[in-house]
Amino acid sequence: MQVDKFLQREPAESVSLANVIGDAHLASSQTFGELDLFALLRAYDITDADTIASGWSGGRIGLYTAANDATAVALVLRWDSDDEAAAWRAAVSHYIGAAFPDATTRTCPAVEACWLDGTRELATAGTGATTGFASGVNGELVAATLAGT
Repeated sequence: MQVDKFLQREPAESVSLANVIGDAHLASSQTFGELDLFALLRAYDITDADTIASGWSGGRIGLYTAANDATAVALVLRWDSDDEAAAWRAAVSHYIGAAFPDATTRTCPAVEACWLDGTRELATAGTGATTGFASGVNGELVAATLAGT
């Protein structure tokens, strides 16, 4: 955690999530801090987790549910710079390999990268210093939608 930024009371960048994506509604959400990001990356032994997490400037995680109880979890992160967002993008495939070892790579035109793990879609997308990651039903749609927020 960047203690100096905390002590200087530098606020995190605001991150909002879409209330509706396709037929799914945002059921709940909360902030996702630098320490949360660091813990996620360390839990899966991602190289340079501390360096990657230090580029964080804001984050939010949300749960989307559809009428048929299908769910997707979405994570939107804002970064201090495009380069730090690129470091996250480079780490995502390592995270997928560690967290979802049976996932297979797919071609998904709406996002940067996506995988399939059983019926779970995993997808990542981004625009500049904003990145989105989604896991669950319609992961590609959720990640593509949120990456533009």
